[in-house]
Amino acid sequence: AVKAGDLDLVAELVGHTPELLTTRFAVDFWDAHGGLAPVAIASRYGHADLMSFLIEAGGDPSADGDGALITARNTAAIDLLLDHGALIDPHPNAPCGPLAFQCELQNAHLVAHLLDRRADPNAPVWSEFRGGHPVPTNPDQGWESPALWLTASKRPIWPIHIALGTPFGGWRNLEGGYGFLPRIVQSLVDAGADVRSARAVLVEDGL
Repeated sequence: AVKAGDLDLVAELVGHTPELLTTRFAVDFWDAHGGLAPVAIASRYGHADLMSFLIEAGGDPSADGDGALITARNTAAIDLLLDHGALIDPHPNAPCGPLAFQCELQNAHLVAHLLDRRADPNAPVWSEFRGGHPVPTNPDQGWESPALWLTASKRPIWPIHIALGTPFGGWRNLEGGYGFLPRIVQSLVDAGADVRSARAVLVEDGL
């Protein structure tokens, strides 16, 4: 019901069983991470009105750590979460974070919005690329989530490094792909991204 954005049905279910607000449900690739609570699911599918209802009913925007903000589909969802206490920067030693994830997806407008809301362009995540394909290589293969492109690592990388290395646009074709990479890099640099640190990691990785 949350995934479909059915506010009336969600209100009826929560009214009958309030503990559903804290229950974690399987949602596509997030099932491998223990699922998501309803606020994060509503954020994942861009249902800002439903998010408002769930939060007012007692749903915790931080029930999934920063999962709700990482998966936010639009600026309305981001603003709602931040205005209700969600943390904009990744947790210490986290393998992903809100800004890093949007850099990975090449969502230029959400990267810019997070930076406008004071996301730290130099907040590291502890990950490395394992490789991946943003689109199916054959008609029978499902789309691979970008969340699966990063794996935990013992060294940090930064949002600008992720933007340049993601398979969703790639450092190999700065002027092609979806055309968003130059805008993302410019937004990060304008916000104070440490280009020297990113360059050191890129050189070490041979990019």
